[in-house]
Amino acid sequence: MFGIVFSIIVVGFLLIQLVVLLVLLLLQPKTNAEAEINVTNVTSDDLPDNVKLEPIEDLRLLSYISKTIPGLAKGVEVAGQLLADSKIFHKATIPVPTGGFHVIGKLNSIIAIAAVVVGQYYMNEIRHDVCNVSLTLNEISSFQENEFKGRVMALLASLEAMAEFRMEIVESEENRKNQIMRLEGMEQSCAEMLGQCGFAIEGYTKSMPSSFTEYQQTTTSLQRWCRYQEGLAATLSNIAELKHALYLGAMSREHALAILPIYEGQIAKSRNALATWHQDNVKRLGIDLEKGQRKRTGIDSLIHFVPGLFKKDHRYRGFGEDTLADIKEQSDAKKILLSSEVDLFQKDVEILSQNGKFYYLAKNEEAPDE
Repeated sequence: MFGIVFSIIVVGFLLIQLVVLLVLLLLQPKTNAEAEINVTNVTSDDLPDNVKLEPIEDLRLLSYISKTIPGLAKGVEVAGQLLADSKIFHKATIPVPTGGFHVIGKLNSIIAIAAVVVGQYYMNEIRHDVCNVSLTLNEISSFQENEFKGRVMALLASLEAMAEFRMEIVESEENRKNQIMRLEGMEQSCAEMLGQCGFAIEGYTKSMPSSFTEYQQTTTSLQRWCRYQEGLAATLSNIAELKHALYLGAMSREHALAILPIYEGQIAKSRNALATWHQDNVKRLGIDLEKGQRKRTGIDSLIHFVPGLFKKDHRYRGFGEDTLADIKEQSDAKKILLSSEVDLFQKDVEILSQNGKFYYLAKNEEAPDE
């Protein structure tokens, strides 16, 4: 009898402990990654002018969103009426957890969704930049640099092919590591070619053209190398951003982009040398950049000597607008910045839906600058 009573007491004590534990778990505040995502309604007029709705088309990501944020997948209702065509959208905001949207240990659905959305934003920007660089460099026509141009275009093609950020990349650490290893090889190749551009530019600036014609030809060659330098600088920045995205923010932005300040300094050095070279030659060759004129020389100077005594403008002659534009552009020692301060893995993520379609907010390249 005593044994039965004792067993009942023990079981009762264990049940009380279990109830207390369950109550504590229910009362424990949820982390950002586990918290329920609130869904609100917004109109297209509420969206900033500098963004656009970019459709989410990754089927695995769409499945994650539908299961994890079911309220986002519902049709838009106003006053109890389902609207088929409306300016109203559902908006889910995923708050950034401490440390950012990177995956640690077991994959969390909400963090995975946020990480892929951020990654796709980065990829959208990179594809746009790669397209612009390719269009610019395609315009360059020089037999002497065909081999170099071929290497640059091959690098751009490889980068564009990698600019896909899909759910399976987040789900597989091995896939991400393989992509990062490929990027590190591309980063090294890009850095080498960027360094080659700097050496070429500085090499030209050590010359002293004996005539305006020679100066004009050198300026044309320099313009090609400046275009390559700008294109490769943008490409190096995109590679670093892509690497940062593939680390899902787990590697600090400062560390992922550590190579960029080094090459910003090298580019600034070559551009400063170029600006000084132009200033010296403009003065030495008697070039008036405001009027787009240069001082006459040789027989041309003798022919216009007498008219020049009466009117100073006869001592000068015009030259091509393209050359004038190149000189002005190269004379400006503007600093080329390779990265921004914004780390999207440290910002809240917003996903919008309407009529069964899902969107994230991407930069609107056609919007006017504020």
